[in-house]
Amino acid sequence: MSPRRSTALAGPRLRRCVTFCAAASLTLLAALATPTASRAEDPLREAAMVLFISFWNTTGFLMACPSYVGEDPPYLEAAEAWKKRHDPILQRMSIVIERSGGLPDAEKQRIADDALREAKTWLAARGDSGLYCFGLDAELDAGTFDFENQQEVLPALQRLMKADLS
Repeated sequence: MSPRRSTALAGPRLRRCVTFCAAASLTLLAALATPTASRAEDPLREAAMVLFISFWNTTGFLMACPSYVGEDPPYLEAAEAWKKRHDPILQRMSIVIERSGGLPDAEKQRIADDALREAKTWLAARGDSGLYCFGLDAELDAGTFDFENQQEVLPALQRLMKADLS
């Protein structure tokens, strides 16, 4: 395990990166969410896909950071708590995507791979041995990356949570 370091500047910069990655991934959403006319006309599916991609943007960092922080208990606990907090939303998202035609496994894997690659590239470009990752646990615990705290996905979250899925 690497020693924990001061991360006073890590939080705002990491938030900006994840926000940028989320915005860039919305371009990918256009390609994934509209392969057929019926999907293009489904705003609930589009909302679910926005959340799906946002989930993977954060998860990309969660997968990339262990190479920097190792088996750091606060990091691992914060990552697990973040995932658990999002389980109800992820379940609703999955229902909507499946009911609207699904998402091929290859596309799911491509989104996951792209998110991990983007996170690794962003972290490597910093040249600071993953300093940003050492502050990620505090950011996760504070809810910074929770869907309801991300302005760019909040409308999609509201649409998904208001939807009658019965």
